[in-house]
Amino acid sequence: MKNSCSFIVIFILSISSLVSQWSAPVFSIKPNDVNYLRYFYYRNNFDSALVSYTFGEVRVFSGNLWNRVYLSSALALNSQVQGEEGQGENTELLQYSRTQNFIMPDSGQISFFRHLAVSPSPCGIIVEDDGNPGGNGDGMGHLWLVGRNRISDKTEFVLRLIRASDGAVLAVLDSVGVNPNPLSSYAPYYGTTPNNMKTVRSLPQGYGNTEVYLQVSPRRYGPTPYGIDMKMYSSWLGFSTIFEFDTIQGIGLSNLQYKQLHQQYFAGILSYFDSVKAATGHLPSESLGLNLGTDSIAQIFSDRYYDKHIEANGRVYYTEKNSGFSKNASEQSSAPQSKNGIICVGNLCKLKSAEIQLVRPNPTAGNTEISITAYKEIPNVTLDIYTVSGQKIGRVWSGTLNQGKNFISINVSDYSNGTYGVYCNNQSDETMDFDKITIEK
Repeated sequence: MKNSCSFIVIFILSISSLVSQWSAPVFSIKPNDVNYLRYFYYRNNFDSALVSYTFGEVRVFSGNLWNRVYLSSALALNSQVQGEEGQGENTELLQYSRTQNFIMPDSGQISFFRHLAVSPSPCGIIVEDDGNPGGNGDGMGHLWLVGRNRISDKTEFVLRLIRASDGAVLAVLDSVGVNPNPLSSYAPYYGTTPNNMKTVRSLPQGYGNTEVYLQVSPRRYGPTPYGIDMKMYSSWLGFSTIFEFDTIQGIGLSNLQYKQLHQQYFAGILSYFDSVKAATGHLPSESLGLNLGTDSIAQIFSDRYYDKHIEANGRVYYTEKNSGFSKNASEQSSAPQSKNGIICVGNLCKLKSAEIQLVRPNPTAGNTEISITAYKEIPNVTLDIYTVSGQKIGRVWSGTLNQGKNFISINVSDYSNGTYGVYCNNQSDETMDFDKITIEK
């Protein structure tokens, strides 16, 4: 039976040539970098071990020129999809497992980040009869130690170059996998340089100016009755920028190196925000999902770009500095928009921990559903109804928001026809987001 633990991305990283890689780190700050630093993550999970595969950061080289190739957005960010249960190629995942189209050069190479890995179940460490903890290595840094007879299936990932016009396979660029290990504590991995994270392959000639895309074909052969699952996730920095290629030896980043990376990342955020502010008079409008790290760093960011307002009823709002923004929620009339990890309605902006995505149906005669995205688990949340003048007249829901999408059904049939505000408040009665709801009976 497959393990029921939550979807966890597992990396064991090596940095033996970190210094040489640090000259040009890629951070998720500017819009193009945000879209580039997205990764496919596949998982074939067994009772006490899993095989995982991560793919992203695709670039095409021709001479001295290179271009990024972005992953398809068919699978929503942080969404998980379960593949089919049958053996062989997992066709259910193929529609998601591809890049966007790009034009082939007459000759050149393609590079990508790829990480094949095995590990014990995310729910715990499996200890062998001889005392060796599977998945933690053998004392020499080798990462393929997972525990005897823990891997039940043969799992394989094949990277294919596909012609966009007819779906024809023009070339197989990469193929790696892991076999079952009934007699060994180590995972028997195989394929084209399966230990490498950063991979470079030559493109086939004769297809210049042809529109193509890359497709990862996940495959499974064995008795396990469940298929491979998959998700797309993002990172605040590029893995191939700082992580060494060889996955046989694993060396963790030191605290100092992490600190230096975060300092460089935060300096890049400030530089980008300052430049956009200077050029346009406003902060960037993209939703960047910034990873500010600590509360103190987040406070520096907030103090630099936003003013804090506390109304008489205790609600807290943040408005962009030097923009003449109103702090009165009842004066705002436009729909919510995302800004850089800040939720804004009209010109009113607040630090975002939860965001109302949709109220539907709206107008409503009574029953309606509110879709809320929470960026962390938030207990003791309330949904309160206010008049346009700011008077609280009722509470329609209270509970915990789980991280991710939440769908909450409410009934407002007790209220008279008109337009109201529905406020999503935390346990300190601070408004995390609000939207309008119209009642028409």
